[in-house]
Amino acid sequence: MGALRMTRQDSVRLVPDPRRVVTKLFLPRDDAYTRLIGAYFTHEYSIDAAALGNPSIVAVPDQSGVAASAVRFIMSVRAIGEGHISSIAFDGQQILPPLIETADFAEFRMTTLTGHAAQNKGIAIFPRRIDGEYVALGRQDNVNNIVMTSNDIRVRREATVIQEPKRPWELMQLGNCGSPLETEAGWLVITHGVGPMRRCTLGALLLDIDDPSQVIGDLQEPLLAPQDDERDGYVPNVVYSCGSLTHGRHLVLPYGYADVGAWVATLSVDELLNRLTGPMT
Repeated sequence: MGALRMTRQDSVRLVPDPRRVVTKLFLPRDDAYTRLIGAYFTHEYSIDAAALGNPSIVAVPDQSGVAASAVRFIMSVRAIGEGHISSIAFDGQQILPPLIETADFAEFRMTTLTGHAAQNKGIAIFPRRIDGEYVALGRQDNVNNIVMTSNDIRVRREATVIQEPKRPWELMQLGNCGSPLETEAGWLVITHGVGPMRRCTLGALLLDIDDPSQVIGDLQEPLLAPQDDERDGYVPNVVYSCGSLTHGRHLVLPYGYADVGAWVATLSVDELLNRLTGPMT
């Protein structure tokens, strides 16, 4: 079975396009304006000591005035450097995942999740309730992908393992890359896997639309792996994403590489779903 079709270009368009397109999210490093912005976000005097990574993208609820072929979105990135912060609460011994809520993307409320299953990082909430329950992905044991359900969005007590490492490229640990995407075939989950030499690649799962503890499809090969020009950096040989979206029949997938930069990729949803619904091994 051949690889999924992927190409790279100099620009990204959030309109239907048969090609996977990728673009850098920042200006050339010798640009003074880029250095100023980078220093501000990272608290670093040298932009070479920091970068913007772990990108996530979400469609804005209000799409009024936007053409049918376009989408209004918000993209968040993590500033990586000595002054970076994240949405993980860590006291030096224990990791607690907080919940950030907003109605307008201008004001935010942060609370800490509780319950036995609210451990470690990488908790991603499904975009709607399923059978009246709040459902979330997680990585409670730092190795396997799990599904958690609760009638309270801030409490996580029960967890079910849905994926364990079984291939060389994911042998060390698995995790999710943001909230699942609802499709007519099921819940599309972009995953990440860590293999030998800490090489991190992206994969994909397809979960049952009514019972996401059931795996319908599991991509047999990496969806995305570090290319030659993405391997060197602060954390080498790594590609990573914190959230994607679907637009039309395309997956829009922002990802960071080696903690030194970020790109945006697009891929045919139909091609990916066809691969996921094929025979599992």
